[in-house]
Amino acid sequence: MAEVSRLKTLMDLYAVGVRAGVITPQRDDEEYFRKLADLLPMSDETLADWRSSDGVRKPITLLQDEEVADGEPEEEETT
Repeated sequence: MAEVSRLKTLMDLYAVGVRAGVITPQRDDEEYFRKLADLLPMSDETLADWRSSDGVRKPITLLQDEEVADGEPEEEETT
């Protein structure tokens, strides 16, 4: 059980760092946590998604209200 507690603590700390803007998520981090948690390796789809973002992620919690997940501003509707 100590292993699970350690893993949860590490993941919680990582998540806080990401949300605070101190850590930029990267592919190596995901591979590390997957291995540590004894999870399967990333799927081809996940690897393709990482490639499409040039290997880094911008935390969703740091996006501005007018931005969408892909980082592009939403178009304003004109009436």
